[in-house]
Order: sequence, then C-alpha cells, then structure tokens
Amino acid sequence: MKRTTSSLPTVMSVATEWFSSKGGLSTFNRRLCVALAAAGAPVICMVPAASREEDEHARVRNVRLVRSKPSPGDSKDDSLRVWPNSRTVRSPM
Repeated sequence: MKRTTSSLPTVMSVATEWFSSKGGLSTFNRRLCVALAAAGAPVICMVPAASREEDEHARVRNVRLVRSKPSPGDSKDDSLRVWPNSRTVRSPM
C-alpha cells in the first residue's frame, strides 16, 4: 500500500550546502532528502545560500530549499541554528 503525501510527516532538514563541494555529509543529506521526497514525503531543506541551479535541482526532485536567516555577527553555519519564521515555511509543494 503506497502512502499518500498527506499521511506522511513533513521532513525538515538542515544542510550547509545543497550541492556538495567535498562530498561526505552534504552528499548524504541531499540524497536522503531526494529519497524521502521520492517516497512521497514533503521535504524542506534549510541552507545558508543556494543558487538558482540548486533551487531548480531540488525543485524537480520535490525538495524545497529555504534560506536560513543569519543574525548580525553570525557565520554562515551559525545561521542554521534557528529555523526561519514559520510563516515563511509552508507546505513544500
């Protein structure tokens, strides 16, 4: 029995990048997001920044990229500590 999207929880992932610059955990995270989306789960991945190419790559795989919102003085990775305002994060697709 295939589960419908509405019966699955929304997956919220945090990554330092969508495209992997060095492989490893970034590659694992991206592939996990894509696999969960392919299984029907709504998937949102928060990243510090993403290019249009990365947005499109994720979008065609049913993953929504959301930019983190850094506070003054935060490093790129520090900005990943706080999920963006819930009003900006809606259903992925």
